[in-house]
Amino acid sequence: MFNPYGYEDVDFCIRAIKAGYKNYIDCNTWLYHGTDARHGERDPDKALENNFRGLTLLAWSVLNNPIRHKFTLFKMIMIDSLFDLLREPRHTLKRIKLRCSGFQKGIQLINEKRRKVSESRINQRREGDSARMSKDYIISRTEQ
Repeated sequence: MFNPYGYEDVDFCIRAIKAGYKNYIDCNTWLYHGTDARHGERDPDKALENNFRGLTLLAWSVLNNPIRHKFTLFKMIMIDSLFDLLREPRHTLKRIKLRCSGFQKGIQLINEKRRKVSESRINQRREGDSARMSKDYIISRTEQ
């Protein structure tokens, strides 16, 4: 879901905590990140959009309340935009659009995932109903 990059490590830690595991930090460990060619060639606009898509997915996994999730991201978009307005006023509108686009793409991924989960549950129920019906049929045939 976090492809092409960003937040997969945080997502992994959150899932581990939800599953009952603990996260530990080793302060003596160093990680040198960004050594391959992809990191130097990133389009800053695409990176910003992907960043907000990742934040949308991450907030959805942490905040179970959809309204709170969307409100939190809206605040992040507005706060970042205010800082942009102070730093680079001429690029602010473009960057707001990129953030909103990333947010929308994140919401689309969430809705796709929800739909797949829902379809999977419906199929499981159907399979369970079919198994019960055939079992009931076999029992009724043997009782005759």
